[in-house]
Amino acid sequence: MHSHHAANTFSWRPVVELSDCRFHGLVSHSALMTALAMVAIPWALARKKTTAFVWASLATFIVALGTRLAQDVCIARGGRARLSSSNLHSVLGWAFAAIACCSSALGNLRGGLQADIVSAAQSLSRQVAHAVFGIHFGLLEWAVSLTTASAALVLLTGWWAILDCFSSPKFTGYEIGHLIPASLWILGATVALLHRSKPLAVQCQEAKLMLAGGAFFLTEMSIAHHGGMFRRGGTHHDQQHTMSGILWMCCGTLAGALASSGITTGVHILVSSSGHALMILYHVQFSELSALSHQVHGALLLVAGLMRMAGRLVEYALFTCLASTMFIMSSECPVRWAEDVHVNPSAYVLGAVALGTLLWTWVMRLLWVDSAPEPRISANATAEKADHHPHV
Repeated sequence: MHSHHAANTFSWRPVVELSDCRFHGLVSHSALMTALAMVAIPWALARKKTTAFVWASLATFIVALGTRLAQDVCIARGGRARLSSSNLHSVLGWAFAAIACCSSALGNLRGGLQADIVSAAQSLSRQVAHAVFGIHFGLLEWAVSLTTASAALVLLTGWWAILDCFSSPKFTGYEIGHLIPASLWILGATVALLHRSKPLAVQCQEAKLMLAGGAFFLTEMSIAHHGGMFRRGGTHHDQQHTMSGILWMCCGTLAGALASSGITTGVHILVSSSGHALMILYHVQFSELSALSHQVHGALLLVAGLMRMAGRLVEYALFTCLASTMFIMSSECPVRWAEDVHVNPSAYVLGAVALGTLLWTWVMRLLWVDSAPEPRISANATAEKADHHPHV
């Protein structure tokens, strides 16, 4: 792929000063929170290890409190903190720790109260899952999925806090603007895996998600860019984003129309992915690294579309996760930081792909091996089952 890049769109640069109080206790905080939030707590939930879950939940609260005290001591001694103590990461982090602690407390209730709570939560979780995914997703699977997603979001906002991303005048447009479509792609891939033995059900759910996701993306981009394309035509970027969202909605309509006729296909994903890759091809970037990371994202998403067209749902989900991770890492703040510290462009891209691969492997291990041992993912079985359905 070829992409254009031009001069910086604005002069903001991330300020990363190690003397800043927000870096006090950062290494231990990052290592412990990653181990607890992304590994220990989801694993304890998936394996139904109540005691391990309780201790891991308490540990997240203790680690968060210890880090906050270390930073307060730094400030009290005359240190400086560019980041407000009530930033997005701190709010989400405290909320995650509090919910984990409350959940562990509820999990240790005894008697009829526990049975009533579990029964009500189980019923609600199945109803919501059926509305969103089209299947009856159990309480345990919901808990593991939401915990892992929440932990990933907390860690991402922590990364943004470290890089001073919250001070960017275009934080919503760039960082949130990359996170939302990446999350929607991952959600779509998850739906495909959940219905992997029923290709027509996959297509029906994808149709709904593409319509809703496209509309949501159009709304978010219009708000973030003050009307975007609908305000006197907007910028070239506004036009590209708007038409990309419209294309996803049109492809959702296509998927629904074909599904209603009993035709099973992945062409709607291939067309939307191809259109997005074309947009990336002519999406002006501010630097070489920004252009390269967007190119790789577009290529990965195009491969994902080809895998979906071929009915290889496991591979489709993996490449979608890689494309989404790369898209988040191609946003303004992390790319500018990488340039400032002279990270090699190819090393940066490979690191993002490696991170996406690791995250996908871990989540699949949790969802499909630990919490849901039957049926396990089998790429060959998926392909064999898909062959029994008509394809376009």
